[in-house]
Amino acid sequence: MTPLVTLVDLMKRSIQWRLTFYFLLILTPIIAVSLYALDRSEQIVRDQVDVRTREAMLSSLDQIDMFMNNVDQLTVHISGNQEMNRLLADQNSPTKTILNAVTLKRQIVNIAFMSKQVEDVWMIVDPLGTLISPTTGGRPFHYADLDWYQATIAAQGGVVLTLPSQDAPQTHPQQSYMYGDPTFDPAHNSGLLTMTRKMGLGIHGTAESRSVVGVSVSKKTLLEFGNRLLFTDDSHIFLVSPLGELIASTLSEPASVPWREWVGRNVSGRRVPYSSDPMYVTSVSSQSSGWSMILIQPERLIKHEPAQLQRFTVVMIAISLLLACGVSLIVYSGIASPMRSLLNGMRQWKSGKRQVQLPNRRTDEFGLLTEEFNRMVELEERYIRESYEHLLQKTETELKFLQSQINPHFLYNTLDSIYWETKNYEAGASSEMVLCLSKFFRLSLMKGRQAFTMQETLEHLKYYIRIQQLRFGDSISFEQRISPESAGLFVLKLILQPLVENAIVHGLEKKPGGGTLTISSDVEEDALVIRVEDTGNGIPEERLRYIREELDKVTGQSLRSFNQPRGELFGLVNVQTRLKLYYGEGSGVVVESEEGRGTRSVVRIPVELCRMEGRGGGVA
Repeated sequence: MTPLVTLVDLMKRSIQWRLTFYFLLILTPIIAVSLYALDRSEQIVRDQVDVRTREAMLSSLDQIDMFMNNVDQLTVHISGNQEMNRLLADQNSPTKTILNAVTLKRQIVNIAFMSKQVEDVWMIVDPLGTLISPTTGGRPFHYADLDWYQATIAAQGGVVLTLPSQDAPQTHPQQSYMYGDPTFDPAHNSGLLTMTRKMGLGIHGTAESRSVVGVSVSKKTLLEFGNRLLFTDDSHIFLVSPLGELIASTLSEPASVPWREWVGRNVSGRRVPYSSDPMYVTSVSSQSSGWSMILIQPERLIKHEPAQLQRFTVVMIAISLLLACGVSLIVYSGIASPMRSLLNGMRQWKSGKRQVQLPNRRTDEFGLLTEEFNRMVELEERYIRESYEHLLQKTETELKFLQSQINPHFLYNTLDSIYWETKNYEAGASSEMVLCLSKFFRLSLMKGRQAFTMQETLEHLKYYIRIQQLRFGDSISFEQRISPESAGLFVLKLILQPLVENAIVHGLEKKPGGGTLTISSDVEEDALVIRVEDTGNGIPEERLRYIREELDKVTGQSLRSFNQPRGELFGLVNVQTRLKLYYGEGSGVVVESEEGRGTRSVVRIPVELCRMEGRGGGVA
């Protein structure tokens, strides 16, 4: 069964589930709008942060561009300085050249002192083959074969930017000078960025000068312009040249991230190898210089404000859901619970508990409804009790009426027998017959009992059978077979006498030579089964069918309309009526017969109704 089918089934069977579903259905648009607004707010905040970040990065790039322009202007100022170019061009004697180099060093020191953000200012004095700078003084330098030097000479006064690779050593100029390293290269330091320009810019007659001025800038100085963008330790900046070369980075191992893919792009939500958290990557480029800056920062910084709003929204949604469930529970308790209580009360009343009373402390409509239900149950119970008592009295009256009809009928036949016996036989037989008749009526009326055990019933019938034997000259023999299980079970008095009478009068009396009357009883399949059999002439088939149809008409529905005996079937109808009245539809008498061989009347009574004498042993 799918969850949807299960939910539908629960809603059909439970008001509480239905109420909860309806409340949640009302909240669904609100939740959907809240989630949409949350998503939109996150996107808006992301866009705003992206705009502010890009503006801050462009501002930092503008400062870097301005700083690098100042460095470039410094190289222009030095390369075009007339006094310095004159000293470089004055090569009249070696002594003069050395003195001029000392003067150049002093001027370079002054320039470097004035430019505090510059790491180093140096000059290659070509006539002497010497490198002079504030940190190294003057020293021999092999520069002719260096790539950056040749590129500077070839630029014919243009600036050349030298960017050493990250693998280049970070040597200290003064230490190299102290150890007398002639291979020391001031432009080959991984921590520096160097601008070089050929001397003699704009000076007539010095176009063939091969002296070069260089200004070195620390990469850390460039990164300081972007430090205000770094809010956490795991935020990093990358500076990229217009040629796509990494100038500087705050990350110790910049090669571990694909920074080349981010140049000129705005990518967010990327995971970088050095961090397990999502990182937000922003890249901007300077329109004037072509430099690029890449900022990597944790995405949690950008989502901080949306996260607070998200938590607030989630809390509100959770509170709304709890309120919906709580309200549905309150509504269910206030409305559906009384209805369920009424339903349970109706089920109890339907199952037979007629005195059910529901607790009621309410004064609203449900209280009135519960009160009316209790009153209805009380009235119904009273009506049933009165109807039952009335029916019981009516049934007992009908039964006594039937019994009163049996006794006179039997008495008439018996007295008629006595008459014929007195006329045809000796008085002794007549006396015994009268004696048996007296004992028979005495037992019938004994203490007003309605039921006797099978053993007592058989003793009672023996007097009637003896009267009939005396009447027919002992041509009628009698046999009995009472099982031990049935001997102590109770049956209505006079229930078998009409059957015995029919067996003798309509069976054995009409057969020449008489026959045998047999009464047997046993317990079969939870029923007491009593058989009255004779070996008389039997009943013709058509007559037997008529008798069975008349007996079948006597049912629980027809007893109330039973007024008069039905002609010649009075005895059988009487027995059938009494059985139905006392023992219900599960009891009755069935007549079986075979013409020429005899007749059997079978009485079946539920055995559980025969175990106690009660009011006749039955359920009137």
